[in-house]
Amino acid sequence: MKHPDHQMQLTSLFCYYGDWNQEQFNQTFRQETKRKIIMLLSKHPNLTDREMSELLNFKDPNRIRPRRNELSNKKYYDPPIVVEDLKRKCNVGKKQSIAWRLSRNNLMGYLS
Repeated sequence: MKHPDHQMQLTSLFCYYGDWNQEQFNQTFRQETKRKIIMLLSKHPNLTDREMSELLNFKDPNRIRPRRNELSNKKYYDPPIVVEDLKRKCNVGKKQSIAWRLSRNNLMGYLS
């Protein structure tokens, strides 16, 4: 039975995926999280970090922030794939927050 609120421990995941090392596992998780952020922003433009984490069923927005930072940082993607849209009141945190959107031109250039 699946437990939607249960986060598996990394050691349990390593046992399940025995032939993977930690770096391979971390890289796969990072890429999968970035893919989820891109898919989410393509369906729901203009989301804050907290809204994204809630829609992705992560309790802590710090699970997605590092990947969103990579997608929005010229150091990793030049030009960035995710860009700041505007500042508004977050529907989850109820505070003034940055809402993000996809830069469709940059994403298309990245995918081609």
